[in-house]
Amino acid sequence: REELDRRYDPLDRLVEAIRSEGYLTQAELRRRRTPEAQLGRQDEISVAIGRHGDVLYRDGAHRLAIAKLVGTPLLPVEVEVRHAEWMAFRREIEEYAVAHGGRVPQPLPHPDLDEIPAAECCETRARTVIESLPAQCTVLDLAPGWGYFCQRLEREGFSCTGLEPSPDAAHFLAKLRRACNRSFAIAPRDRLETPPDDRKVFDAGLLLSDGLNTSARTSPAQVLAALASLTVRQLLVEPEAFAGRAAVAGDARSGSAGFLEAL
Repeated sequence: REELDRRYDPLDRLVEAIRSEGYLTQAELRRRRTPEAQLGRQDEISVAIGRHGDVLYRDGAHRLAIAKLVGTPLLPVEVEVRHAEWMAFRREIEEYAVAHGGRVPQPLPHPDLDEIPAAECCETRARTVIESLPAQCTVLDLAPGWGYFCQRLEREGFSCTGLEPSPDAAHFLAKLRRACNRSFAIAPRDRLETPPDDRKVFDAGLLLSDGLNTSARTSPAQVLAALASLTVRQLLVEPEAFAGRAAVAGDARSGSAGFLEAL
């Protein structure tokens, strides 16, 4: 009995500390010189990253179980090992960022990628979009880029489809969808033609800046062609994303005003 008390008294204190103060990193515990900092290995919960980006538990059972018990939503973890295929994808992202001023187009909502700088600040716009849409409606992202808004909207309970971007962007879009365990659809641009009676209907469409270079973005003409083959009841448009670009080839009306008129 005494041996069990010695073993479990520190864990009881750990439960109460996490419940009252939140989950503290090992470094924070050592700075505070708390008894919990003396428990076992001086590291965090450790994980591995699988070939597709899945986060796989490795070590730290007590802390993980206690955090679940008290309802802690986010935890600091140490990545101990990454699958070679995931590392290859990380290198692709790094090479893209190096070639584009050190940034990727949009924030990457994966815990092993989310510190990479992004060209677009999307959080405020995402909240605005979410507040503007009816709950659980169907959404078509006409310029999804690497899929940030599809990811966010799906997380909030919306049914999302992204219109397939340029081949390079589509590669990252699909890979990040799998890495974040999302299921939003990706609609191929070259197979949208359907009879009027069979058209896919969306409650809302998004036209927001995707952070891609001009040459890689979905063009206004492609957007208009897609809208001619689909039914979209409401559009949320960021005109600045298409500033300086003609709505259709040979049209002298360039910029957001001409595009809005074409829409």
